[in-house]
Amino acid sequence: MKAPATNALATVEISWFEKGNAIVSESVCLDVAGDASGYRFCRQRALVLFTDECAEYTTKYKKAELPEALELRTLMKKFCSAAKTFVP
Repeated sequence: MKAPATNALATVEISWFEKGNAIVSESVCLDVAGDASGYRFCRQRALVLFTDECAEYTTKYKKAELPEALELRTLMKKFCSAAKTFVP
């Protein structure tokens, strides 16, 4: 998966691999691992992204009805789990 993240100094595309419905923490930002500062920035932004996505999908899930709620629950669980366990 890929998602954009930006700040005033840099733009980075956050990428990761998934196994089942989980984000593989070790795979987050591997495509920028050769650039130490870019890698740190990417991983810090990834945590913000996961936290934001968790909040967004939680809100949507609480308002949704079946069958959409099932898909939103899956996304919510993926991003909320990553937000809780991912260490930049």
